[in-house]
This record gives sequence, structure tokens and C-alpha cells, in this order.
Amino acid sequence: MNKKIEVENPLIFKPIQLEDAEILWNIDINKKIKDITIVFKGVDIIKDSSGAILTTNRELDEKAFKIATYISNKIFLDTGIDGFDPENILYNSPSVFPENEKEKEIIERSKKQGFKIMKGTVTIVKPFQLEGLEEDIKHSKAIAFYAEARRTEGSIQKYELLYKVIEYFFPNKKGEALDKAVSDYCKQYNPIYGDKEFIESFRRVRNRCIHPDNKDHINLEDLASIREVINMVPKIEDLVELLLKNPL
Repeated sequence: MNKKIEVENPLIFKPIQLEDAEILWNIDINKKIKDITIVFKGVDIIKDSSGAILTTNRELDEKAFKIATYISNKIFLDTGIDGFDPENILYNSPSVFPENEKEKEIIERSKKQGFKIMKGTVTIVKPFQLEGLEEDIKHSKAIAFYAEARRTEGSIQKYELLYKVIEYFFPNKKGEALDKAVSDYCKQYNPIYGDKEFIESFRRVRNRCIHPDNKDHINLEDLASIREVINMVPKIEDLVELLLKNPL
């Protein structure tokens, strides 16, 4: 992520074992970490109906994401540099290597099913205008939550901040009463919000984010949780923008 993470002694950075994965360190001549590889051994070769090797599976994705999150957090806490994004696990198929001659033959003569996603950022810069500046200060708290959500990279933190905007506009409302109030108000601007189950889904995800005793708790190490929140963020952001444009 264009940040330089330096190690004191490259010679001690030999492969280590984290749970059932081997961790390989790629360190350049300047003692900087170039990349980190997570290796799972003893994985069976699985093919799809066309005979192509499947290079990824849900179980390994989740294990790799947990380990990548752990390494990223340890590096940040030790160095102060937040240089590795665990969500990169989601953007590339893992490489497949043979562990014996039989697997080498299978891999060499088989097609492989994989993917690569290029992650980028688009920044749209607009001229600053005074319109609404005087009026909107009465909702400065909601604007603060929304602005911080826009700045935040983490999907779970972003979601929680966006939900705070909803709570701001409907104070003293909890649970189903909050769902109904949001639905009743917002459906006049967009009929999609007339679906109370759709509104309820926002609250359910938020509760799973903030309550660790929930058996379906959404946590930062769980890949399925992250994917679910990533899918919900654009939906709750649309609702928040509607409320900011049409405040109660």
C-alpha cells in the first residue's frame, strides 16, 4: 500500500506457522517488506464441471482472511504503519502449486479458473458552495457522522457511523418503532423504503456489529461478515443521503 515497513534483521524472517498456514516473508535488499504470502499445504485439487481447477474455496478464503487480518493488526501495533489491507485477499485468486509429481502433471494439463480485481479510488472534486451552509449547521452532528463514514476505510466502522445518522434523525426510537418511523418518513421520497423488512435489515446488521454476545456477531476477522457488510454499505448510504437532503 505504498508504505515502507522496515525490519531490523531480515535473516530471522524465516517461514513461520500460523494455525494451519505457512507464512513467507519477501524482504528486499533495503530491509523493507515487499509482500507476505499465506500458504496452505495438503489442499486437494478440485475441478469444476468443465475440468478447470478451482483455485479458491470459501473455507480457505475465510482462513486466509483471518490470518491476513491478524498479521496486518500486529504490524500496525508494532510499527504504527497501517500498510497491509486484509481485504486484498478478496481481490485475487490464490496461486496453485503442485506438492508432488502427480499434482504437477494434473496442474500442467488442466485449465485453471481464477479472477483478479483491480481496486481503485475515484475522487470527484467539486467547487465549494455556500448553499445550505447556514441552514445545515443545526444538523452538524449528523453531518459529522456522515463525513467520518466517508473518510473511514473499514467497512464495519463505516456502517456503524452511517447508522448513527439514522439514529440522529429518529431520537428516542428503538427496535421496531425505529424501523416503522424510518419507513413511514422515507417512503414518501422512495417507495423502496416502504418495505419494513428492508428497513429492519439495516438495524439487524448494526446490532450484529456492536453486540459481541450475539451468536451471529459480525467481526473483523470473519470474511463472510465483511462481505455482508460491504454489500449493505451502499444501501444504507443511499438512505442516509436521503435523510440529509430531506431532514425531519
